[in-house]
Amino acid sequence: MVDARKYINTFSNQTLALRGMLSLQDSDEPMPMRALSRTNGHKLVRGYFRGTYQDNHMAAFEAEYRLPFFKEESSSKLWQVWKRLGVVAFISGAQTMHQMHEFAFDRFNLAAGGGLRILMNKSARVNIRVDYAFGLTKNSDGPGRKQKGLYFFLAEAF
Repeated sequence: MVDARKYINTFSNQTLALRGMLSLQDSDEPMPMRALSRTNGHKLVRGYFRGTYQDNHMAAFEAEYRLPFFKEESSSKLWQVWKRLGVVAFISGAQTMHQMHEFAFDRFNLAAGGGLRILMNKSARVNIRVDYAFGLTKNSDGPGRKQKGLYFFLAEAF
């Protein structure tokens, strides 16, 4: 498994977070279901149910733009609450395949979404994360329906 991450500070306190993952598994025997590479869920490619796509190998990417509302201290009581909020927008994609030669850029199952961040600890930069994401793959939740999800967690997805 390879998990590569890059965080780029774009403007004051704003961050572009990038992630790429590759999971390769090889065995002469059939892989047990629990050992298969899985995508989706609250940590990787939000917008699809965990395990919707699973197979021997997996490739995934995520890009997330984080925009906190941090600013110099203000005496306003309203600002004491407001300064702890931030927003994010993200897009991601993943594909699973039985053999690596099946990899193709047009096979990615894409998802997008946005969220709210509530800063709980400024020194450790720990956030409560509330995200809404939707899968862009047609019929991923049955005929004519796309998967979607609402996620509440402590800490960032990556």
